[in-house]
Amino acid sequence: MAKPRISVQMYTVRDHLATADDMSAALEAIAAAGYDGVELAGLGDMSIDRFVGELRKNKLALSGAHVNIEGLQDNFDFWVELLKKAECGRVSIPHIDPVRLDEPVVADTIAAFNDMLKRLAEVGIELSYHNHEFEFFNGRHDRIVEGCPDMKFELDTYWVEDAGRSAVETMRRLGGRLALVHIKDAFADPEKRMQNPNLLDGCLDIAAILTEAEKLGVEWAVVEMDNPVGDSMEAITISRKNLAGIGW
Repeated sequence: MAKPRISVQMYTVRDHLATADDMSAALEAIAAAGYDGVELAGLGDMSIDRFVGELRKNKLALSGAHVNIEGLQDNFDFWVELLKKAECGRVSIPHIDPVRLDEPVVADTIAAFNDMLKRLAEVGIELSYHNHEFEFFNGRHDRIVEGCPDMKFELDTYWVEDAGRSAVETMRRLGGRLALVHIKDAFADPEKRMQNPNLLDGCLDIAAILTEAEKLGVEWAVVEMDNPVGDSMEAITISRKNLAGIGW
């Protein structure tokens, strides 16, 4: 199997994305840091055509996009146009209110997911679900797995571990339904739970996660830091260098 390519979730550097010009500069810096692609978390005031042009200029691929279920429902044509122009065949639901995965409304949520899966499949786009920690309590993640047989998964390995589960074992359980992985590191100190150190400077076994992703044929490993320490652009640059230092 080929090693996953490495992209970065643009949410990580959100403090550098106030304007379209900022987005252009950020994409240039991300390419210079050695990333193969980016995962989008909103386009701000940049046009689709300019965004796609900036990707091509910087030789970056679009590994995916985070769009909530309402955004997909309300702006379906926009996201399909963007993904098609960027030659990207996947989009991920990044978050949902936990109560929507519980009774009595979970059936409605599953129905909405399955409807969107069908609509996207008709235009050749794959839908994945990106987790946080709460899905691994009260059977929520299992409800998505079982209720949406065509759903793929973008496993955020940090949040799996935060929920007390093994990221590697969860990846194995998902098998061929695992489309992408998010990699972020953690401090051992629980008081720093909501901060993310540079990759390989924390306590998670990032190398084992990447090795398992390679075994499973996962195409992209996406660097994401919800709250980087220090400047976010510097954090992703150091993290990419650290990954390269262990052969990734």
